[in-house]
Amino acid sequence: MLTSEQVSYFETFGFLVLRDAFSSEEINSITKEADQVWKHTQGRDTDSGHTEVGRQVSGFIEMNTVLTNLVADDRVYVTVEQLLGPGFTYVASDGNMWAGDTVWHSDDNIRPGYKRVKVALYLDSLTRENGCLRVVPGSHLYHFHKGLKQVLQADQNPFGLVPEAVPSFPIETNPGDILMFCQDIMHASFGAPQPRRQIALSFFAKPEIDEHKKWVIALYYEIRKKSDEVTAKSFLDNPNPRIQNVVAPLKRLGVE
Repeated sequence: MLTSEQVSYFETFGFLVLRDAFSSEEINSITKEADQVWKHTQGRDTDSGHTEVGRQVSGFIEMNTVLTNLVADDRVYVTVEQLLGPGFTYVASDGNMWAGDTVWHSDDNIRPGYKRVKVALYLDSLTRENGCLRVVPGSHLYHFHKGLKQVLQADQNPFGLVPEAVPSFPIETNPGDILMFCQDIMHASFGAPQPRRQIALSFFAKPEIDEHKKWVIALYYEIRKKSDEVTAKSFLDNPNPRIQNVVAPLKRLGVE
């Protein structure tokens, strides 16, 4: 359960860290199951423009019962509901193992006024020296985001700086922490010598206008094409009441 101060912090700066949310025993179990998914699943290479080395598995948590339960866990479900409001929808998960640098970027295209949250669990201890996520606080806000993104993505040396020198906040985390950030925030990672393991869950506020409904469906199917169809359908039919709650908006939009 978030305090009013934590909600205000997230809305102002675009990110929030819940320290030691999972015990060492819990995160060890999560890590063990995640490593098995990575081991037995073929992923895709990094996006063009990034210098990272590694792979991404879409539909990641859907492939494992222990990981699937993260969606319904109080520390995820209740917290996301506080940030997005009732009727929020689950859109996707992915499991990432990347080493190296990213470019400055945001996730997908910003929709002013439409809230989205990415929940990230990093399974390795990350600092500013070895590749923790860096964000530009407040860059999830539309007018700041729009101008900043144009500069960051138009020049290899924005503001005359190397990318890692752009003023930002390094979010150092340990296994067991939960990092939540608005997907519109400008973020990057630099200097990871070894793959950093990340489980990411994407949630959107209840889509109520046609533009958002069409976008959510298009994005959902775009990601689903990259994942396993059997597990995707199984997730939609998962009997857990909370999972049914977060897939209900998708089903109302015609997803089967």
